[in-house]
Amino acid sequence: MNEVECWYHYFLDRQACNNYAAYFSLAHIGSILTKLWVSGWLLPPQQEAIKVLDLDHLGIVAGIIDEMELVEEVNKKVGITTQEIVSPGQVMKAMILNGLGFLSAPLYIFEEFLVVQATSHLIGKGILPEHLNDDRLGRTLDKYYQAGTTKLFTTIAMKAAQYFSVKRQIK
Repeated sequence: MNEVECWYHYFLDRQACNNYAAYFSLAHIGSILTKLWVSGWLLPPQQEAIKVLDLDHLGIVAGIIDEMELVEEVNKKVGITTQEIVSPGQVMKAMILNGLGFLSAPLYIFEEFLVVQATSHLIGKGILPEHLNDDRLGRTLDKYYQAGTTKLFTTIAMKAAQYFSVKRQIK
């Protein structure tokens, strides 16, 4: 039995190394612990890498959209299905954030714009950039058209006016 195995067994099973363990000094313990570390016996548990994503000013915009309940209003007007991962309201929120970003991305590369953004914080829990591909955006734009774009815009504008306490005057 070598030194490392003996020291390991000394802690776990004192009977296996009682005679040999008596000869260890404090300096020797340090070298054995180093050998244990190098051999992999004392490695700390593996941790996941931290991934840092940007919010920039879009976090404020997303917060205002959430407070206005714009996502819920759009979902109510357009309708949602149970098979959709991303609702029409969340797609609209993502398009608004894209339009108000430093560089807005065309719809065919919309997914690449979101790769550096914290989509689960900005758009909704569990939403990944690949969920907002050009096919999803196209299908959602078709739903907006079927629901009536003017009616949808008017609903959103009225919701924003109500939220920001805008006085309405009709002349």
